[in-house]
This record gives sequence, structure tokens and C-alpha cells, in this order.
Amino acid sequence: MRGLKVNFLARSHGLWLLLGLAFPAAQVGACAAGTSEFGSGVGGASGCEAGLLDCAGACVSPETDPANCGACGKACAAGESCHKGKCVLGCAGGSTACGGKCVDMANDPVNCGACDAACAEGEVCQGGKCGLFCAGGTTKCEQKCVDTQTDAANCGGCGKACAEGEVCQGGKCGLLCAGGTTKCEDKCVDTQSDAANCGGCAQACPPGYVCWAANCSLLCGGESTKCGDKCVDTANDPANCGGCGKICVQGQVCQGAQCGLQCAGGTTKCGNLCVNLDNDPANCGGCAKACAPVLVWQGAQCVLECAGGSTKCGSICVDTKNDPKNCGACAKACAGGEYCANGACSPLGGGGGLQNEVLYGGYYYATLDDVPPAVAYGAWKNTCQTDYLPLLPGWELVPEDAGVVANVIKPNIYGTHCILFANGVSYGVSTYNNGQPCGCSGNQCMAQSGNQYAVASCSRRILIRRAANNNPKVPGFSGEEGPAFGQQGWVQCEGYLDKAGGDHVPKEWGNDCTDLKYNQLRVVCGASPVKYRYLDVKKNVFRDGLSAYPETGLITAAKDQDGNDFAVKNEIYAAGNHPHTGTSWWNGGDGCNESAPNLTVNNACSWEAANCFGQGLGSDRYLWIYVKP
Repeated sequence: MRGLKVNFLARSHGLWLLLGLAFPAAQVGACAAGTSEFGSGVGGASGCEAGLLDCAGACVSPETDPANCGACGKACAAGESCHKGKCVLGCAGGSTACGGKCVDMANDPVNCGACDAACAEGEVCQGGKCGLFCAGGTTKCEQKCVDTQTDAANCGGCGKACAEGEVCQGGKCGLLCAGGTTKCEDKCVDTQSDAANCGGCAQACPPGYVCWAANCSLLCGGESTKCGDKCVDTANDPANCGGCGKICVQGQVCQGAQCGLQCAGGTTKCGNLCVNLDNDPANCGGCAKACAPVLVWQGAQCVLECAGGSTKCGSICVDTKNDPKNCGACAKACAGGEYCANGACSPLGGGGGLQNEVLYGGYYYATLDDVPPAVAYGAWKNTCQTDYLPLLPGWELVPEDAGVVANVIKPNIYGTHCILFANGVSYGVSTYNNGQPCGCSGNQCMAQSGNQYAVASCSRRILIRRAANNNPKVPGFSGEEGPAFGQQGWVQCEGYLDKAGGDHVPKEWGNDCTDLKYNQLRVVCGASPVKYRYLDVKKNVFRDGLSAYPETGLITAAKDQDGNDFAVKNEIYAAGNHPHTGTSWWNGGDGCNESAPNLTVNNACSWEAANCFGQGLGSDRYLWIYVKP
């Protein structure tokens, strides 16, 4: 009926005009109530309020409705919104839609301060204005002002890009973020104040909000002012001096909310900032004279003040998340063969510690990341190990020595690879270039950070060594000396050479392992100190016995001398639930079968240490026991 009425009114209106007669006042009043005499659905006869359209029986705003933007049925595309009757790109984070894209008008040289307002060639866009210079400590790189201290594409200078996976911190590329910042993609950001990563990576604040104390907020705290999506101190920020977007020209500083060439109030100009040399840790007593990262300048001296999540341990600040000497807490050291990750000690090299040692000239040799020195390049676990690893207690970098090359490192049939020595250069090791330098850039193949080392590029390993006598023993030890596990924290308590016949392993074979301070066991059996298998047990059953027959879940590792796993049946049996009361079976029970992957002690087999973890030995074998806290 509404359509019929509209048509009738339209025809009637035309008829009155043709007759030269005045339009009836009643009809004029009816149209005046809406916006169209043709019944477009805006107010009046449509039943919708003024400013709304009747679209399929619903009253909508053509100014803001994305399904009816400007007219009924005119829908905006995905990602667009309706603004003043036109579809526009929905932009966040303070950006603006220009030509179908979201841009930051504060620094976009093509849309500087407004859409399509391009800067002239050679100019940059800073604070929404075109100019020839960059302020606020930034540097002009092509047509952008960037912070070369944090920009991974221009780290330390224009065009100096960091490698993939690295971040730019303090103008240098690296794998870690410092000073309380967090790595988000290729940048170190302060998640306490970064609106794009507020409280965590990729947790962006809504448009119009700032990040304050890791929470999105409409207001800035303290004395700071909201400028775009940041909280800044307009009293000394050269990019927002006295107000948002008020940039000091190059060479000036911002002091007391005013740009100038001089610093007042006892401060000193350092770069484009006025600083107090008495308490600025980056300018302690003079420009660019920074205290160590863990010290601050207080009065006339540097004092310890741990920041960035570090912890004060004695007279130093440490990161207890990855410090092997203070792992999880001060003085909580990881054992040799372990590294610290997220506050917990873990075995180096995938679970077995450095089990690939090569004995030569009174030293055990290994590689820093637990790849056996003689293993072919094609079998390396990670052919591009460029991350920093700690040098474990008792170990040292190997001095360059032709004897080591000849007796420790073997030729590699897979082609060139390099074993690095203490001088940072190396011998190339392959069937093609034995004894030749690796050819690293600048003759430096190795990087050092404190007690941690990394290789400069792929296909390289760092050679380390320790004294061969690194095998601590319990007081009064007497017996056969076994493999050296001291770098992993193990202490040897027993050692036997088991021959066929006789009684070489006594019934009380673990008596010297029952000290109250030792709660873990390593039971080792093999043909020699370089050919063996072992089980790690998380309970000292020589001291405490077993709680069941069998007790399960006690075995934490089952490996050979190269760190390779063998089959584990996680059960330990013992007659009377104690190894000293008769026969015990470690990793299940399989009689006297020498190929069975268990160890049987004190039974009627040819050897008291039968099976020897399935190594198939047909002759004498050693049985060694180790303990640790």
C-alpha cells in the first residue's frame, strides 16, 4: 500500500502542476515531514526517524551502516566501514585510509600530513611535515626517518640489515633483547609502552589508545602526554617539544618544553638531549660514557642496580633464566654437561651431556654443541649452529695444535667443514683441504659474549677440552675407575671388573653409594671406559630400596657412550625390594640373555653383571656406579 500511495502522490503532484494550480497545503505538510516528496523512506510517511532510510522494512543510517552505505543495498567490502555515506578502509593504530591503504601520515612521504600530500625528492616525512632532516634521534635512510638503534633493516646505519631471526638492540644485531625489552618479530620493543605490542607481542591497542604500564588506556600516566599512540614527556622530547608534533630542528635540544641550542639547570647537551651527568647511566660523568649495563651513576660512583628482569647475585646482576651458575636462583648452578634455559637446567646436546668425548694426550675433546668431532658434516644435528652456548665448568677452548688435528678430528667424506680453535680461526677438515684455514671473513670464525661462544657462519663447530682426570669419587673409593662424568656432576662410588666365574661383584655392591646427600644413580656397564651403556635412576635404591616389585617410572635416561638411546622397560626389580638382598634386574628382567637390553646382577649367569644392557658381550665387562644430589 505504501508504494501505491507514493505513486498516486507523484501523479497527483504532476497533475496539479499541469493544471497550474497550487499544491494542496496538506500534501506539502506531508512531504515536509521527510526529506523527499517521493517517499524515499527517510522519515515521514516511511515510519523512520529523520536521517534514517527505510531499507527492506528496516530503518538504517546511510551515514554509518556498512550494509547500506549512502543508499539501500550499497554494502561496503570486507574490512571497510561506512563513514559519512562512503565506504572507507578500516584503519587501526592511528593510521589513516588513503587510496585503499592504511598509512601513517606522521612519517609516510607519499601521504605526509594528508592523503596524497607527497614530500619532494630528498625530503622525509617527520611528524606529518616534509623536511630535509630527521629529529628525535632518528636518521634519514632514503625517504624515511628511522631509529638505527632498533631498526633491524638499518641497524647501526642505513642499509645495515640484521640477519633473519636477529633483532637490533643498541645499534647492533643480536639474538637477544636487553634492558627489559622483548623480541617481537625483528624488533626489541618495550611491551610496557608499545601500543602495537602492549603487554605482549602483537597485542595492539585499539585506535586512539596508548600503552601505559602494559595496559591499553585512553590516558597517559605521570607527567607524560599522549601523542599519537605513545606517551611522551613533552618537556624534553625533541620530536614533541612543548606539544605533540612540535619537532626541534637538527642540532637543537628540547629543554623545559622549548627547542634551543643550550641546556640549562646544570644539564649537558649530549646529542639532541639535555642530560644530567650525575645520574644518567648512558652518560655517566660525560656524554656517551655509559656505566656497565648493570650499574647506574649515583652521585659520584656507579652502584649496582639490576634492571631488565635481572637479579642481583652477590656483586653482579645475572639473568637467572639462562645463567648456568645461577639457574632459577642465585648460586643454583647447573651440573657439567647442562645448560640453563628458562630457569631450569637441561642436558646439553639433546639429553646425554657430552658423551662424544675423544681421549688424546691427557685431555677429553668434544665440541661445544655436543656434535662428536669426528662425525661427518652430513650427520650433524644442526649444520648451522650460530647461537651462543656456554662453556661449561671444567672445559676450555682448545689451542691450535696440529697433533689435535691429526688425532682427534677425522677427515670428512661429505666435503668441507671447520673445527674452530681458541684463536677464532680454524683448520678446515675434509678430504680436500686438511690443515687449511677455514677462510672466515676477517679471519675470525668465532664470536664471544662473556663465557658464551658462537660460530660466525654455518658448517663450523667449536672444539673444547677438559683434563682427563675429571672423575670425582666418594671418600675412600677403591675399585675400577670408570668413564669421567664429573662435568655432569656425577661422583663415582663403585667400580668392578666382572670376569667369567668367581664372585667379582659382591652382594653388597652399592654400599659405598648410600650417602644421604646423593639421591640419583647412574648404573654403567660396558667393555671399557669408552664402550658402555648406562641407566640414570632418579632414586637412590641402594639407600632407600624399592617401594614395589617392580617399581616403575624411576629410569630417566638409557644411553650409550655416544648419547644414543636404547630400549627402556621402565621397571626395576630386586629380590626383597633391595639390590643387596639377592638378584636385581634393571630395565626389566630377561634371565641370562646377553642380547637383552637389561642388566641382571648377582644371579646364576656366567657373569654377575649379566646382559650388560644388551651389548652382546661375550667376555669380561665392567660395572660402574655413580651418584649425585
